[in-house]
Order: sequence, then structure tokens, then C-alpha cells
Amino acid sequence: NITRIYEDRMALIAWPEHPWRKKDKINPSQLEGMPFVFASTPSSINDIAVAFLKRHRINVETFIDLGNIDLLKEAVRHRVGLALTSKLAIQEDILRGSLVELPLAGVDELSFNFLMLTHKYEEPSYASWAFQKILKSHLTKTKEERKWEIHS
Repeated sequence: NITRIYEDRMALIAWPEHPWRKKDKINPSQLEGMPFVFASTPSSINDIAVAFLKRHRINVETFIDLGNIDLLKEAVRHRVGLALTSKLAIQEDILRGSLVELPLAGVDELSFNFLMLTHKYEEPSYASWAFQKILKSHLTKTKEERKWEIHS
């Protein structure tokens, strides 16, 4: 069985003082020549980001490939470049104010699903059932619930 657990989307992120943070909308063409950082290749997240850039015929100035999402966030905080990555992966950083999401036009078309695969004819073990329940609970928390967790 395949169960959709969560729908995520991409987010264009920058450091809090980035000059574009106050813009109402950023057109993809404005990304031309900007330095970009990515978490790791190959990855589905990067494939989505690169496909978006190619679809809009955007050549990025610098393409830095880091090992993981934490290094990506640190690089963005230190103004190495912008990043186009999973909104779920950076939600807490945005709530803390250590990163900002820039209002990229067309970013809503960049959504993807988290899927859970389970055996069709077997009942899940208690551990598997509990894991699924915890995962779904975590992924579906509201913005207010996350904010409360961060500040408590």
C-alpha cells in the first residue's frame, strides 16, 4: 500500500538581511547569475530545484554542492548563496528568524509528497504503527504548534 503522509513544497531561502526579503514577489528571471547552494546530489529535492531553474532558463553563478541540509542552511546564513529546498526542512529556521523565505513566483508549483509504503497483506507491527502515528503527527503540526515548541 502507498499512503500519502505529507505534501511539501520548495522554498527559496536567504539570510535574514537579504535585500529581497521585503519584495512582494521575485520573478524566476531575477535569479539569473545568483550564487546557489544545494544540500547534496543526487537527490529528489535538488532534481526539483534544478528542473525549475532549467524550465525558466536560469543559469546560476555558483553551484555549491554541500553534504546535507544542515550545511546548506549554515551556508545560506553565512551569505554564501541562496537555496531552493524543502519548506519542511527549513520551517523551524524561518520561525526562529535565522533564515527567511523569499516570495518566489511559481514556487507553489514545486510541490511533492512524502509517501509511506507498507505491505499490502500484512498488519503492521506495533512499532511500525507507532512510528507511522508519530511521523504523521509531527508532519501535520500547525505553524503555531511548531512556534510553541521552539520557544518553550
